[in-house]
Amino acid sequence: MMERIGNKARLKLSKAKTSALAIAASRSRKEAEALKTLAREAALGVAQMKQQADATRIQSEAIGLSVGAATAYIAAQTRIADALRAKQPLTEKDIAQIKVEAAALGEATQAAERARINDQIRTDRRTVLLSTDDVAIAQQLRGIYPDVSQALASSEAAAMRFNMSSATSRRPARI
Repeated sequence: MMERIGNKARLKLSKAKTSALAIAASRSRKEAEALKTLAREAALGVAQMKQQADATRIQSEAIGLSVGAATAYIAAQTRIADALRAKQPLTEKDIAQIKVEAAALGEATQAAERARINDQIRTDRRTVLLSTDDVAIAQQLRGIYPDVSQALASSEAAAMRFNMSSATSRRPARI
């Protein structure tokens, strides 16, 4: 009797191994087919077209969002679309991690945009009483001289004023 139970157990174990090997072989065939398809699409340029179509779709879906929300959405959706095109399985945990990282990118982008706008407001406040030429010079020199008075007192500003006056004096008079 014990021998029959042992034989049954060995038979079940053998069937399980055979089944596992069949599943692994099937999975390998599917992966090989997926790789062949990806290589064929890459050679034909289809992969690039699919990537462009995905990028265009994702960009259009982000229209109307704030810069931070749009950045987060585009980053997450682009990574997910890349995985789908490459036939890479993503778990719910993978997608959640992608979304967390994309949200952090979106927050950083939103903060940078807010800082840029605040800087523009400060510059506009400092240039409100200046001539249009001086405003243009201050704007051009912002990257070198964040302070408007330093920018306008610089040798670069003097050269720009000289160029502007030279260009004005060369123009024919209007009658």
